[in-house]
Amino acid sequence: GVSADLVAVIPPRQSVPPGLYEGDFEVEVVSGEGVDQAASFSLAAKVASQADIRLSGKSAGGRGVDFGTLETGREETTFVSVRSNSAYAVELESRNGWFLELAGPGKTVEKIAYAAWFNGFPVPRQAVARLSERYEPSFGEDRLNQLRFRIGDVAGKPAGLYEDTVRLTVILLE
Repeated sequence: GVSADLVAVIPPRQSVPPGLYEGDFEVEVVSGEGVDQAASFSLAAKVASQADIRLSGKSAGGRGVDFGTLETGREETTFVSVRSNSAYAVELESRNGWFLELAGPGKTVEKIAYAAWFNGFPVPRQAVARLSERYEPSFGEDRLNQLRFRIGDVAGKPAGLYEDTVRLTVILLE
């Protein structure tokens, strides 16, 4: 008998809409005398919704956004690149409730408020802020999103390292 292994490969970073892709195929084994054997088969591949996120600018490499010396009104910007094959929404969450807190053991709790904007729209000051805009699929193209922060009033705050952690989540809608 004759046997053959058939493998379907989807090229890396190929972006197609989510769904079930199917196709019918016919394989023929041909010798010098014509078709010796023929077989028909179906092949199906399920493509899931997916998104890739990358940070660029001052946050690239996972170092975060560093304001250097804190000054009232100082701003820093980073960029979030999203590539998706389905529509999505964005959620932002602040560990400290949109405050920078003085870091280190034995420190008194000192807080500095800050504001954030995603693509120019203010991020609501709630623990988890789901942004109302729906982003359409980018199908293999990176969509660059601006995330900007502005420091609030620092008057009378002790010197030290102030920190917060902001989590950005891409929620696939389809």
